[in-house]
Amino acid sequence: MRSEASKRIFALILMLMVVAAAFLLLQRKQPSPTEVVEQYFAYWNEKDTEKQNTLVAERIQSSGTDEAYLECVELLSCDAETRQDKLEGELERIRENWEPDASYAAVVYVTYDIEYADNASRTNGLENGTYDWTFWLARQSKDEPWMIVAYGV
Repeated sequence: MRSEASKRIFALILMLMVVAAAFLLLQRKQPSPTEVVEQYFAYWNEKDTEKQNTLVAERIQSSGTDEAYLECVELLSCDAETRQDKLEGELERIRENWEPDASYAAVVYVTYDIEYADNASRTNGLENGTYDWTFWLARQSKDEPWMIVAYGV
């Protein structure tokens, strides 16, 4: 009898551990839009195009051709838009231009320095210097990670 009771208790404990682990996995926090953009720049500076492309929509992924000439890229500032009226307008812009199924939008403003090797031939049109860019991010649900859907001046 003890053996049967021990088996049931063990099974109950095991089941509770599985439920607790599943709950913890579901509660895992997704990176904020600002954190996604910061990671994008970290990968860019590391010349890791493969990881960089995991953060952006497929249609704007980098080929990595210019990274061979990259000396460094330094993110100087990274600030998310917080005004709700502005974000609602940007969500409409994202739906119209880039991601028709987006339910959530984020806008991140960055300033960064970039430096390439002298006389390097580049396809991205960037020269050595400081740039102010805007990043647009979207996702379909609160459980999905943010994806960069567009960026530029």
